[in-house]
Amino acid sequence: MSMIARIYASLIFMAALAALTFNPLTYRERSVRQSALQEIGARCLPILPGFLLVSSFISLVIVQIVTETALSYGLSQFAVEVLVRSLILELIPLYVSLFVLIRIALPMAYASSASTGGAAPLQAALPFVQEPLSQGSHHQAGPLRIPLDMDSEQLLGRLVPHAVSCLFAIVLLTLLASLIALTISYLTVFGFSPWGLPEFTASIGRIFDPALAIVFMGKAFFFGLTIVFLPLSSPVARQDLALLFGILLLIEAVSLVALYY
Repeated sequence: MSMIARIYASLIFMAALAALTFNPLTYRERSVRQSALQEIGARCLPILPGFLLVSSFISLVIVQIVTETALSYGLSQFAVEVLVRSLILELIPLYVSLFVLIRIALPMAYASSASTGGAAPLQAALPFVQEPLSQGSHHQAGPLRIPLDMDSEQLLGRLVPHAVSCLFAIVLLTLLASLIALTISYLTVFGFSPWGLPEFTASIGRIFDPALAIVFMGKAFFFGLTIVFLPLSSPVARQDLALLFGILLLIEAVSLVALYY
């Protein structure tokens, strides 16, 4: 399969699965809601202790480096702004996305690929443009060979809860990592004194203007879409991982251009 055909098939699948995932009508069935809640608990809770430990360590190291460097050059008044811009705006969305990719998204992709005989269920993701599925039959549809024994009900019962749990993990871990980073930053710069809170919160408010907040949320959102839907869109191979990391770098580059140019 050519790279163009693979990208085309992946984009179609991503669009279809994203439409199902973000459509409120998808969750009218109680079984889908229960599956989504079970997936959230099964996927998110086990990784929380390890993530909190890793995030605290990364934040502590970065904060120490930035504050010591700012003090050595007599620029301590800019330490908070540098920490927020470098740690929260740039590093946290990236390492949260990579953490969720390794711990949740890739295992889900391998399980989905194995359950469909090594192929992504692209045709099952597009029931609104295909003929009714025939049990046990196979058909060459587009650039991928798809087993037609996975109907849309199975897709809703399996892939949509997977995607919901992964997206929830990204939001949850991003919020926790940002809270940890802000806490460590405050304690490092101001200590345990509460008198630094007005200055600290004022600095955060000056940095997070509406434009920057939109860019930050947009970058986190597109990171999430990429690592959730792209691994599920095709059998996981080295070229798929290369494409995934390329898209992540492209999103990061676009966000940097939007922020600083």
